[in-house]
Amino acid sequence: VIPIEINGIVLDEKGQPLSGATIQIKASGKMVSTDKEGRFSLLVPDKAAILIITNVGYERKKLVVSDQSELIIRLQPRPSELEDV
Repeated sequence: VIPIEINGIVLDEKGQPLSGATIQIKASGKMVSTDKEGRFSLLVPDKAAILIITNVGYERKKLVVSDQSELIIRLQPRPSELEDV
């Protein structure tokens, strides 16, 4: 199996880059964080790899790499518990 290098960017709901978001490969647990421009680069085992993307204050997202080598990932804000008060 030849690993695949993928590059991507993590954006918020307004299209602004999210720095410090975590991208984890589900199977191996290997993870990277986005830089200040929201960009990341990661070696995945194959195109069936599942990525889990998280950032404080945002909904967790799961994504299958498939044939994409350049990912654009948008995270939605997590509703605050304070809004329920």
